[in-house]
Amino acid sequence: MQKIRLYLQQNIVLSQKIIIKDADFEYLTKVMRVNVNDIIFIFDGLTGEYESKITIINKKNIEINVGKQIKAQSSLNNISLAFAIPKNIGIDIIAKKATEMGISCFHPIITDHAIVRELNSKRFNANIKEACEQCERNDIPELRAITKLEKFLESNFDNNIILCDETSQNKALQALSLIDKSQRNILMVGPEGGFSPREFEIFKKFNNIISISLGKNILRCDTAIVAGLAIINEVIL
Repeated sequence: MQKIRLYLQQNIVLSQKIIIKDADFEYLTKVMRVNVNDIIFIFDGLTGEYESKITIINKKNIEINVGKQIKAQSSLNNISLAFAIPKNIGIDIIAKKATEMGISCFHPIITDHAIVRELNSKRFNANIKEACEQCERNDIPELRAITKLEKFLESNFDNNIILCDETSQNKALQALSLIDKSQRNILMVGPEGGFSPREFEIFKKFNNIISISLGKNILRCDTAIVAGLAIINEVIL
């Protein structure tokens, strides 16, 4: 049977009986078609991952009994993502792929060229949850409130901000090898059309911004995010 993992937004305790309902109930019964005595794995983002047994299946909920802990709680890494919300790319992709790449926090930002200035946080968090369940993470990335670019930069002056810049001549691996790995590192990716000349002037005022090139081609936002995070993971983690 395929391993089933569920994130439950509650503190989990050994031998606890838990009732699962709503969307998770629909997933277990209609998609995974579980039965009584099947084993599923649950995690709460706080205390680790647990093996649990299905004891009762009702019409609208499932009861499980929490068994042994199989994995201790993972620590969040020091890599985050700041991104302008794209118009022509499914935001679900960004939520899932960045979560799979291990980031600890999402910072949606508003930039001059950004057309979309709102984010469906419920849907975004649902995609984070699904990605964590599938990729074996037992920690949950945080989604911050949307912030204007200037305010974001001012509030993160003491962190490394790694700027994906198609005009940069800095090779990513070489530039990142020089940064302080103990600091929090934030990959920043702009919208379709990139950052404006005004914003590039603002960047010059911050000594903590490291511009990197991801190659000769102009990448889609989601591609740049995955490529940038892959490089950062290789150099920093």
